[in-house]
Amino acid sequence: METVAMSPDGLIERVTDEEAWSQPSSSSFRPQKYAELITSDDDYLIFRRFGALSARIILDLQNDLATAERELQVLDEKCSVPGNLAHESPEKNDHVLLLLEIKEKLKEYS
Repeated sequence: METVAMSPDGLIERVTDEEAWSQPSSSSFRPQKYAELITSDDDYLIFRRFGALSARIILDLQNDLATAERELQVLDEKCSVPGNLAHESPEKNDHVLLLLEIKEKLKEYS
């Protein structure tokens, strides 16, 4: 498949997809000119999705969240032991810290 790209000397040329996404090797490549080109027409405005990378990051976050969820369940069970005063237990601080960690991970995940 071919696409339109700007060469290092500022000329528009047709290149293969592989060439379009490779880093320009010339020090004369001008990102601002390329930005002007791709915003000059809706048909040129195409960005990579980085789908595989995004999926890996999401899977890593899912794994972190699932692990934290299991840890939270263990803490909940410890705090639910009869006679355990949750407000006085050392697990209370662990609970708060773990919930803060989960909150931050969920923000990233969303």
